[in-house]
Amino acid sequence: MALRSQPAGRHNQSVALLLFNRAFAVLAQNSVYSLVKLAGVRNYVVLTWTPADLAACSDLNLPCASVEHLLAQPLLGQEDAAGSHLSWGSHNWLAVVWLKPAVVLHALQRGYAVMLADTDIAYTVKPLWESYLAYIDEADADGAFQYEAPGRWLNSGQFVLLPTAASVAFAEEWAKAAPEMLQKGLTTQMYLAEMEGRTYFACPSLCRCYRAQRTLLQFGLRERVGVFRTYFAGQTHFSQELCTMAHPAWQPHIDPCDYKVAFLHVICTDGAQAKEAAMRAAGFWFLDSEQGCAPHDGAASQVPACLPLHWRLPRSELPHYSCPVPALAWVQRQPPAAVATIRQHGLLSQAAGELLEGENGYGTNATLAAMAAGKPLAESVLAAYHDNNTWPKWCN
Repeated sequence: MALRSQPAGRHNQSVALLLFNRAFAVLAQNSVYSLVKLAGVRNYVVLTWTPADLAACSDLNLPCASVEHLLAQPLLGQEDAAGSHLSWGSHNWLAVVWLKPAVVLHALQRGYAVMLADTDIAYTVKPLWESYLAYIDEADADGAFQYEAPGRWLNSGQFVLLPTAASVAFAEEWAKAAPEMLQKGLTTQMYLAEMEGRTYFACPSLCRCYRAQRTLLQFGLRERVGVFRTYFAGQTHFSQELCTMAHPAWQPHIDPCDYKVAFLHVICTDGAQAKEAAMRAAGFWFLDSEQGCAPHDGAASQVPACLPLHWRLPRSELPHYSCPVPALAWVQRQPPAAVATIRQHGLLSQAAGELLEGENGYGTNATLAAMAAGKPLAESVLAAYHDNNTWPKWCN
């Protein structure tokens, strides 16, 4: 990681970690191509977990590293040797998914700001690191996650965590749970839902992010519990259906210039070919996989290496490069006036309390009432945080 790390914002070290399986090699190349060329991320490392995947990654001349030693449980059978698709829910698929908290914890403990990315993602012409850091810093949060939909869990396929004490504590618990969760057949995302309130709060708005921090500070939990600002998947801004990408006929037109679209993450779609078809239909496919993919000469793995589509079709990337100005994703030009007030007077000030809790301190009182009824502190804080009746209407 040290060889690939670059400064990002106020952080001296930052790194993006990408998971690679050779059965998804073409999909991975599309992701890397757009990540580097469009989103401007060059400090990435491609992670593998079998010798065959490592060889394929090397044949593509990518910056590769093996994290096989971080698997919570060894892979079974021939699935890891044959390069076959890791079928959803299988032991091997779960074991690979649970690498995510392990590699993130490894980076955080060494002081890196870390981005974790799946390879079924294609990016837009917006500076991704700068967008994430601006979005996180605007809320004084510890990180940012994709939020699939109201009432659903965080998505662990693309997120950034800063090397704060709260982020490290969160990642430690997340990674520690891997053996037990593998026995139960639960994914990283399923366990994330169980962790909320104990090791993190998810906040979809600036007000809720500051509200969570104020409550955590009041009860001495701020360095033990992370605050993660959330954003919705890009396609949900153009369709109310989260899984709209699963069928090409139902895909909405997704404007890559929209400031809410940093990338397209093809969730709810299984298999490399189906994911490629979805990206192609949405205008997020950048490789000439029909005519321009072939193994490099002498490549022992015989993994296909693909040329950019715009070399053959020069106008294929034009929709992405027709945006007025390359802008940050997610962040508006001017934050609400309340942010300046909170930063000037402090989260525990009366001014912040009136902006975050109203005149009567309803949120704090609700937390104290829950504790008086015998609920544990973390559970009381979480219950009050999610009870919209305890907060002013502008911060629900």
